[in-house]
Amino acid sequence: MSFNYRGKQYDYFDHKHNQTLNNERCVEVTLGREYMLNHKDDGILEVGAVSPCYFPCPSNHTVVDLIEQPQNVKLLSQCACETDYTDQNVLSISTIEHVKSGEPWKGQSTELVPDAAYNVLLKMVSDSKSAFITWALGVHCNLDKMFADNRELFDYTVVGRTAHRQWEEVDDSWLLDPSKHRYGAYTPGATAIVIVHKE
Repeated sequence: MSFNYRGKQYDYFDHKHNQTLNNERCVEVTLGREYMLNHKDDGILEVGAVSPCYFPCPSNHTVVDLIEQPQNVKLLSQCACETDYTDQNVLSISTIEHVKSGEPWKGQSTELVPDAAYNVLLKMVSDSKSAFITWALGVHCNLDKMFADNRELFDYTVVGRTAHRQWEEVDDSWLLDPSKHRYGAYTPGATAIVIVHKE
């Protein structure tokens, strides 16, 4: 099984951790890994300990995370808001929507600091040397709206789930209409993700 992204064909990422074929990780991890490989000599600053859950990371791979404690990577236990992204290759897979927000699966609000996630996104993109940032639409409504209202500032792609295990690039209506991307409404995980690029 494969998907097309920006004119190139990719295999879905299949891993038992988080049952990736059933959710957005099947796309995000495939593309995030390619980004890592493209920048392996320069090093990666990853916001959120996602890739170490799926494969070994090189010694010049640093992870910023307050909760997860991955093995065999350099760990900065600090908030993404406090991180210096200057001249870094920044990778973030479905983490930015959780910056300064609660844990909805524990019944907490996801709007604790409404603009924090968007401000971190701006900081990552403006300060970094390069970036690959994904998030699931429908998790942090303020982030989704602020991004949609300012989308002309970014190089981005929206990828939507068009069938249970089928993802493809979709138009901006998926970004602009929240009813199209309610998290977990129709299937496990996201219905759509945003991918922001900087090269």
